Amino acid sequence: MAFNPPQKMTLMAGKAGVYKANLPIFQLLLRGFMAGAYIAIGGALCTVCNTGFTAGAKSLVGGAVFPVGLIAIVLTGAELFTGDCLLVPMAAMLKKCSWGKVLRVWVWVYIGNLIGSIFYAYLMAVGPFVT
Repeated sequence: MAFNPPQKMTLMAGKAGVYKANLPIFQLLLRGFMAGAYIAIGGALCTVCNTGFTAGAKSLVGGAVFPVGLIAIVLTGAELFTGDCLLVPMAAMLKKCSWGKVLRVWVWVYIGNLIGSIFYAYLMAVGPFVT
């Protein structure tokens, strides 16, 4: 299996960061919203699956089901703030975009993540799923 050297990985991360830095605000908000909701789903699934287990088993089960939210983010191309904290600054450090664009991405994706997670919590608290 071939591995990329660190220099090539840095350039690849910078290229991904440039792509994210040039996304329109609506795309950043929408993708951020989706990621926030997916993480909330993963957290809720973790909470539900941990019911009735001992402390050790809770850690094992929680570690097995929470990544469902992360997998959904990767498969759909949603924007999670933590991922943007790596890729977009890398593009700025390589002088491929400005630091202003880094802050722009961080702000809009963070807001999208927050709104998405709060929306999911609202649906679970007062939405059609309440019994």
